[in-house]
Amino acid sequence: MNKSLTIKKIIKRAGFYQPLRDYWQKLQSRPYADSAFLIENKKDLPLPKNVIFEPTTRCNLNCCMCPQREERKQLKPDLPLAQVKDLLVKLKKDLNPKSISLIGGEVLVRGDIMEILKQLEDLQIKVFISTNGTLINEELAEKLKKLKNVTGLAFSLDGLKERHNQIRGKDYAFDGVKRAVALLKDDYSLTINAVLMDENLNQITDLAREISGWGVPNYSLQFEMFSTAAEVAASAKMLDMDNLEEIAVEVKEKTEYGFSQAEISGMIEKLNQIPGLALMIQPRLYSRFPEAYLKGELRQKTKLDCKYIDTLRISAQGEMIFCPFIKKSFGSLLNKDIAQVWNSEEVKDFRQKLYANNLTPVCKRCCRLGAK
Repeated sequence: MNKSLTIKKIIKRAGFYQPLRDYWQKLQSRPYADSAFLIENKKDLPLPKNVIFEPTTRCNLNCCMCPQREERKQLKPDLPLAQVKDLLVKLKKDLNPKSISLIGGEVLVRGDIMEILKQLEDLQIKVFISTNGTLINEELAEKLKKLKNVTGLAFSLDGLKERHNQIRGKDYAFDGVKRAVALLKDDYSLTINAVLMDENLNQITDLAREISGWGVPNYSLQFEMFSTAAEVAASAKMLDMDNLEEIAVEVKEKTEYGFSQAEISGMIEKLNQIPGLALMIQPRLYSRFPEAYLKGELRQKTKLDCKYIDTLRISAQGEMIFCPFIKKSFGSLLNKDIAQVWNSEEVKDFRQKLYANNLTPVCKRCCRLGAK
């Protein structure tokens, strides 16, 4: 077990992890008022410190709540390995990021993912991997352990075995995550991500107890994100987006969750009683406005901020996109200076429209919401 992981576990067991993380995030948080002024006046934003790269939107699962299902039908090809390497070199030169997050789709679907990770190691860029965990076997686990730049992994797990397999659309999904945890828990800080849905709320606490028994200390919950077709159309109109396919959200007819604030509060109380479990509810804004959040009324309740606003997100085609849900492309980063794309007139105009409308209807359930 590496030394930093041991220290982290000691901090968590002593009960200091959450306060220290909250304090660190406060120190690192963006000054909302200053950024809002820059956005509202179409000024340049500072170059991003956070980078998220989607190596692929392909996936081996068929999750019922996945916003990328329609996107996959477009069959856009992923960047070939040579261009991915060129892009990473360009990122190092233009931004010099200390770390990058890889997320899909399922990143491990790429047969060349280890070469991408090795390139990041050679560039001295740390990497955090979000994965469904099902493709991690002993061979891949040993390859990951040889890398010195992987800081942690997050796995998706939405219920006990039968329920999780139903939600994720494959009968091997649960056992795949359990195997991955067993192979990697002694070498990495692992997180389990669960999506809170009507279908799984009654299993979340039992699931937490189970993963705690596996030795996973980090449990992150986020609410299912969905929108109506009318909300998608209204959001596109606010942002002057002609292509509705660039808004990748789960579309449902319902407008509210099927659970109550009281049910969530009771669940959180039980989760906080599980020893050694570091719980995080996303968005953090939920704790301030729980009723308004669950009813989808946050845009009427408070002035909102988007935590994706200072993150560079790169699509599987090497294009700068805004976020995983509003996937408007601002052009390829392969042959353009990243700083010029980041603060292009098109991007500044987009940001201004987003904030002038207090974000959009499809944003109101996002896990990255903040408030000014």
